[in-house]
Amino acid sequence: MLLPLIKESGLAVGEDFFFAFSPERIDPGNKTFTLTNTAKVVGGTTPTCTEMAVLFYSKVIDEVAAASLFMEF
Repeated sequence: MLLPLIKESGLAVGEDFFFAFSPERIDPGNKTFTLTNTAKVVGGTTPTCTEMAVLFYSKVIDEVAAASLFMEF
């Protein structure tokens, strides 16, 4: 829903802004697997978007996995 609205402004995805998604995988009651040691899967609408998401999450998450499928909208 957001991506088409942003693109209408003339901005280019993967160049002017980076659009990515990462599903929530945290189990709030689990003391063994926390925010930092629960692997994170991220994907973006372009390879650059995915790369930026990996860099972002890598600052606080021990293991970040990039999805191999990119979906340009």
